[in-house]
Amino acid sequence: MKTTILIADGQKETLNTLRLYLEREGYSVLEAQNGADTLELVYLHRIDIAVLNISLPGMNGRYLVRKLRDVANVPILLISSSGDTNELHTALRLGADDLIMTPVNANDLIARIRGHLHRARQFSDAKSTEPGIYRFENIELDTDRCEVATGGIPLDLTPTEYKLLRHFMENPGRIFNTHQLYEVGWNDTRFVDDEIIEGCVSRIREKLGDTDGSILRSVPESGYSLGPVSS
Repeated sequence: MKTTILIADGQKETLNTLRLYLEREGYSVLEAQNGADTLELVYLHRIDIAVLNISLPGMNGRYLVRKLRDVANVPILLISSSGDTNELHTALRLGADDLIMTPVNANDLIARIRGHLHRARQFSDAKSTEPGIYRFENIELDTDRCEVATGGIPLDLTPTEYKLLRHFMENPGRIFNTHQLYEVGWNDTRFVDDEIIEGCVSRIREKLGDTDGSILRSVPESGYSLGPVSS
């Protein structure tokens, strides 16, 4: 079965160009030109990854990302030409996995799509190949099932969120900088973006109920650690 990619952009010319690149790589492509049509396609079809312009007509990027994340646990790549950092930060915190600035480089886009699809498949395959349980405070991570729970309540993590949290739980008290975390979560250090790391960490904290950042801690000018930094 072909991998299906949903692309959404308000400009038909942009959609045609992206479709050409993606179909040339062997992907099946679904298109939408506004937020409402994007959501309808997600409800009607099985998609493997979504590539969305954050400024789609009729729906702001924050709302669209939140709605998509409610119904589809797939990688979400945002395309933006906006200088509105608040909008971008919020979208990343709500569940977007990556950010690409315009003008879009086709080779860059394809590389990122391949990387996210590879991680999603690894996440699925790992369910039967990596036994082990890690615990930290009230958090339990089961590597056999690729499941995480807090206080016995299961959490719905994306593959990237799971990989980062697992890495932290395997190394409590150790500081990881954004470069190291990007390599863990994205298997690539060519496109390191601090905002993407910040957004992913914020989502993990929110799902853990870590409202004050006392579990997944920010270490000024260094990075992040799970719990107090080991001496």
